[in-house]
Amino acid sequence: MRGIIAFIAIGILAAGAGHVAAQDCSMIVLFEEDGQLVDQIVADGLINAHLVLFSDVDEVSAFEATLEISSPVVFILSITGPNGFTNFGSQQEIIGGYTTPLPVQGQAILVSIQMMLAAPEYVMICVSGASFVDGNGIGHSCQGLCSEINPVVANEAVTFGAIKRLFE
Repeated sequence: MRGIIAFIAIGILAAGAGHVAAQDCSMIVLFEEDGQLVDQIVADGLINAHLVLFSDVDEVSAFEATLEISSPVVFILSITGPNGFTNFGSQQEIIGGYTTPLPVQGQAILVSIQMMLAAPEYVMICVSGASFVDGNGIGHSCQGLCSEINPVVANEAVTFGAIKRLFE
C-alpha cells in the first residue's frame, strides 16, 4: 500500500499537475560543520550533507531534485531519509517518497547524504529540477540553490602531522 501511495505521489510530480509557482520554496544541499548546517565548507574525505527544503507548507509526501556536481571528485556514498523514505531515482537524480508525510513548518531535512571528496578540488553542488508534493497532493516547483566545498590545502604542518601520526 505504501509503495502505491509513493508511486502515485511520484506520478503527480512527473505529470506536473497542480504545480505552484517557485517563489514559495527552495532546496539546497547543506553540510554539517560543528553542529551547524552551512552552505560552504572546507573539507577533505568524508562529508555529511543534507538536502534541505525551505517552505511554509505543513508536510511533504514526495519530492524530486537533481544534484548537479561540478567535479567528478565527489562520490555519493549513501542517501537516507526519515519516515520510510524510498529513492526511486539515482544518487544524483533523487525521486523520493515517504511512507508517512514528512513535517516541514519552515524547513525540513529531506534526506541525509554521505559523500566523499576524493581529491583536493573546489566543488559546487547545485540543486535543479526541485519540486515536491505537499500533504494535500499539491505539487510545488522550487528554486534550487548552490553550495560549495573548498578543499583542505596541504601545508607543511598538516602534511608533517599526518605522517607523524602514522608512527605513533
